Order: sequence, then structure tokens, then C-alpha cells
Amino acid sequence: MNFEQPKPDSKKYSDLISEIEKGIIKVPKFQREFVWSIDKTAKLLDSILKGYPIGTFILWRTAERINDIKNIGNLKIPDTPDGDKVQYVLDGQQRITSLFAAYRGAEIQKTGEKKVTDYSSIVVNLDKDINENDDQVITAEPEGGNFIPLSDVLNFTDRMINIQERFSDSDFKKIHAYSRAFDTYDFSTVLLRKEDIDSAIEVFTRINTGGQTLTLFEIMSAKTYDEEQKFDMQTRWEKFIKELKDIKYEGVSSTIILSVLSLVLSHTKECKRKTILALDKQAVIEHWDDVISALKYSIDYFRTTYRIPVSQLLPYDSLLVPFAYFFYTKKDKPSADQRKYLEEFFWRMSLSFRYSSSSESKLAQDIKRIDKILDGERPDYSSDIKV
Repeated sequence: MNFEQPKPDSKKYSDLISEIEKGIIKVPKFQREFVWSIDKTAKLLDSILKGYPIGTFILWRTAERINDIKNIGNLKIPDTPDGDKVQYVLDGQQRITSLFAAYRGAEIQKTGEKKVTDYSSIVVNLDKDINENDDQVITAEPEGGNFIPLSDVLNFTDRMINIQERFSDSDFKKIHAYSRAFDTYDFSTVLLRKEDIDSAIEVFTRINTGGQTLTLFEIMSAKTYDEEQKFDMQTRWEKFIKELKDIKYEGVSSTIILSVLSLVLSHTKECKRKTILALDKQAVIEHWDDVISALKYSIDYFRTTYRIPVSQLLPYDSLLVPFAYFFYTKKDKPSADQRKYLEEFFWRMSLSFRYSSSSESKLAQDIKRIDKILDGERPDYSSDIKV
């Protein structure tokens, strides 16, 4: 059996920046937001200047396109050129974003913050002795005024003449030496060469056991993303939730849409995690709008027929799943018998605490009851539902 092992490698600072600017290195959207403080970024650059190890970057090289972060602060990251393989960052996003922000002197406004962080304010203190483990790279101008912006050091070749005019010969030599330290530093990388997204997500999940665990929705958003068809599950769901907010039904979780998709698309009519992960990407894309329409119809039915004005009054948002399945299958209004059977179904499920636990298996059982209602028949509740 031939297993393709990850490939250890190293990159120079200029390689990392160049590949980010060309759209080769990308940060997938399922990574958490950039949260590092500017002080932590300065500490990272100080460690590099002194030649200390800063950990390994794990990159996934693939021809697949998944939804990625389009910009870092005020810096737009270009699309990957057609035909080129992408290297998605699976581990090291905070570090690699810090390196890019520092190099470009970027202004970054982190999510949920009003303040804009200016990474051009990071400076190198020229009076400190590098051999005494003092912090050379700092975020506040030192006393005495003998310092240089870090971005000038990192872009030394392009700004050399200007730097030479501003500093004494001894300081210029020191700045040049610092620049060489950054240029020659070997950043440790491991390249995951398995093309399939399942392997990449498995690696990401394993290396993030102490941090972020991907939700099923985040995994499915990554797996179903399609540039050509302009399908981004996360963006479309956020748009739907925004619509629901206007009618005070924004408390619907993303697992609802995945459950409905699974029940209408899988041959087994189940919504287990394994079944959802096995859904065909193209089928999800093609049926998305119809499932969203069925959810909208279900919500409207709850509001008008059962007089439930806001989602907070729903006993369980899982109740939307069998109703969305019903309205997905039946394109016109329910008959008088169907309305009666749906109402009985609703109250039996609500009052028996049906979806308080193990809702996946119970939903699969209840879809059989909805199939009965679709056929105009009353379901049997004698075996497992006690009110």
C-alpha cells in the first residue's frame, strides 16, 4: 500500500510573502479570525531576529478550491491563478498572518473591534544589544529615538538608499545585519500532499485538539464551496439568517439546514453526521434553494397556523426539519387531513420532549410519519411517543 507522506521543507521570509501576494498561500475560512495582539506579533518577529524556533507551518497543497479569507485587514489577497495549486494553512494561521501584516505594515481591524491596529508602528530598537536577549522588536518608540520601523528592515533592499541617508554608518550596518537575519531565517514547513479535503480536515481537527474544533457546518461549507458556480454555503446561510432576523426567527441553528438536506438527498433518509458528510456536493448545490424555500414555508406555517411569532417560543428548532421535509416534498398547500395530521404531529413532538436528546435518530424515525401524512394517512404514535 502506497501512503503519501507529508513533506518537510523550509521557506524564506520572502518566499512566504511572495506566495501570499500571488494567491498561492491561503487561509481557509474555517480557521478562526486573526486574534493575535500587536505585542504578540512583535514578540514573534523578535524571536525570528534572534534565530529562535517559532514552530512549524502545516500547509495543504491541493488543486481543490475551498472558501478562503479574501483579505487581511486592508490588504486584499488575490485569487489563485488558474491551473496553480493552492497551499492552505492548516496550522500557523496566526503566525503567518502576523508575518504578512508586519512585512506590509498593514492596518487591521479585528472582528468586533472599533480600533484599527497599525502594524507599521512596530519598530526595532537600535540601542539594545541583541546578544543580551533584550527585546529589539517592540510596539512603542523607545526613549532616545534611535529606532527604525520594522517594515523598513523587512523591506531593506527596496528602501536601502533612504535608510542610508537617515542613519549613521554603524546603525546602517546594524540594520543591514538585522535585515539579513530575517532574510536568511528558515521557516519550518510541512506540506500535506493528499489532494482530498477529507484528509485535510482530519489533519486540521487533530492538530487543533486543544483549540478550535470544526463544526459539521464548517466542514460542509468547505466541502461544498464552488468558485465557478458561486456557491458558498456559509455566505448563503448568513444571508438566510439575516432574513429571519427581520421576522424574529434568527434562533434557527445551521444544523437544521444540514439535517433537511440529508433527509431529502440521502437514500437512507437519515441525518447522521456520517450521512451528511457523504452527501454529494453537486446535489447539495442544486437543491439548496429548494430546501431554503421549504424552511421559509415551514417558518411561515408556524407563524400563521400555530401562532408562534418568534423562534424563542419554539420548543425545539428541530421541529422545523420534518415540516421542511414535508413542504419540500409537497409543493402545494396541505389538504385538510394533512393539516390535521401535521398539527397532531407538532403537539405530540412538542409535549413529549421528543427532540430533547438523540434528535438525529428520532428525526429519521419521524420522517416515516411525515411520509404517512404526505400519503394522506394518520401516523401511528403508539410505540414510542407518550404525551
